[in-house]
Amino acid sequence: MEKKKNFPETKDFIYWMLILIIFIVVISVWKTNEPKVLNDQLSLGATIFSILLAVVAVILPYIQANETARQHSQVLSEMNKISENIIALNNMKHELSENIKLQAAIADDVAKSLEKMKSATSDAETKERADEGLIIWSKTRNRMEEMQNQSILPSQIIVTNSKDKDILKWNKTDT
Repeated sequence: MEKKKNFPETKDFIYWMLILIIFIVVISVWKTNEPKVLNDQLSLGATIFSILLAVVAVILPYIQANETARQHSQVLSEMNKISENIIALNNMKHELSENIKLQAAIADDVAKSLEKMKSATSDAETKERADEGLIIWSKTRNRMEEMQNQSILPSQIIVTNSKDKDILKWNKTDT
């Protein structure tokens, strides 16, 4: 279905204004007995119109300056929100890094326990399970080190705007 166009569009308004102005000029010329009076009236009308245009020319920059100031304050507000979110992300990264260090220390203790268990036992099955545990520990330790060395770069942060709130997303890319 096509949308109906709203009737008085800008061009329609301009056409009607031109027709009205022409009609007023024709009536004025037709009803005026002296051309000098008509000339004086047209001069007065042109002067008043020029004054109105000058007033509009003074007011319009003021309105635009206010709009620009409003937009500027909105941009600053959004930038402050983004900065706060980035600081929060960096704090989270620091906390995660500390947690990873703690988990790595626990994993190291487990690895030491597995080594002690492997050397203290003579059972082949227990030694095999200890070796499997050490392999898993090695993989886990490597992953923890990778996570600890990873940093969030500004190019990895994507800012999107939803209807309800601003969302910061971490675009995980291999660097």
